[in-house]
Amino acid sequence: MKVAKAPRLWLSVVELAVGVSMLSVATAYVSLGGGYAECRNPATFTVEACTTVVEVAVVGLIGFGLTFFGVIGTIIGSLVRAGHLTPRQLESHLQVATVDEEKMFLATANQLLSEAKLPRAHSVGTIGWSEYLPWYECRFKREGFRKPSKLVLSAELRESLTQDDWKTLMAYYFDKLKPRFSLVMRFWAELVALPSALLLILAGIRFYWNGVILLLGQAINSILLLGWFVRIFPWAKKMSLKQDIWAANSLGRENLLRLFAKIDSLKLPDVENAKRRTGWIARLWPMPNMTERIKNLNPEK
Repeated sequence: MKVAKAPRLWLSVVELAVGVSMLSVATAYVSLGGGYAECRNPATFTVEACTTVVEVAVVGLIGFGLTFFGVIGTIIGSLVRAGHLTPRQLESHLQVATVDEEKMFLATANQLLSEAKLPRAHSVGTIGWSEYLPWYECRFKREGFRKPSKLVLSAELRESLTQDDWKTLMAYYFDKLKPRFSLVMRFWAELVALPSALLLILAGIRFYWNGVILLLGQAINSILLLGWFVRIFPWAKKMSLKQDIWAANSLGRENLLRLFAKIDSLKLPDVENAKRRTGWIARLWPMPNMTERIKNLNPEK
């Protein structure tokens, strides 16, 4: 096992600057004329004009890709640099569960899976431990065609919880994996409908206007898209807290609160690091910390 290299912040910043420059040049070229009108109008159509438009469009697409990955890399690099995010360790293989652990977990996991009726995981045959997984997630690893999956759990919690705690935690995992129509509809409305509407507005602006008005419309639409992108992060946290409430309704609020308090008392590095985030980082962080989860289930305290 080796430690993952921290992302290079300067490289992401350069990538972002180059991407923004390419995207801005392509957008301004097309918006202010640049052969787009000649290519669209059959009376003035020329191969040269359309070839130029295609070349500029390719530059714009490359610029968009560089900008997107540059933004992501800059955000992650800044958080790592400030200590708000720790690079994960890369595992060559999972930690193997002992015979006693498999006896303790397999029967409980398969019973809970039969009750949860998940679409892709019906049973598990082995248990594995991963230092890569956070405490609030599990995953299923395929072992072969028509073979039971391997249930992968967080190694941070290994030998730290009782059998009853693990039963509640696995039920919490499986409940979060259940498909819910209301969550799908919220996801569609937030992540599909709104950006689609903005793109349709942009298409209308490009069809009816040219020149400076088109450039102004694109700038306004880009600001709205940026606002939508930023809004995704607190929305993701809100949905995660909503899933906790759904799980509490199924498992019992007191049982889940007791489990959260037990995990909080372990002082896991990731749990404690999440509590130290403040300001805009805490507001925009897409995953709630333990304090927020406990307060969400017990708002009176």
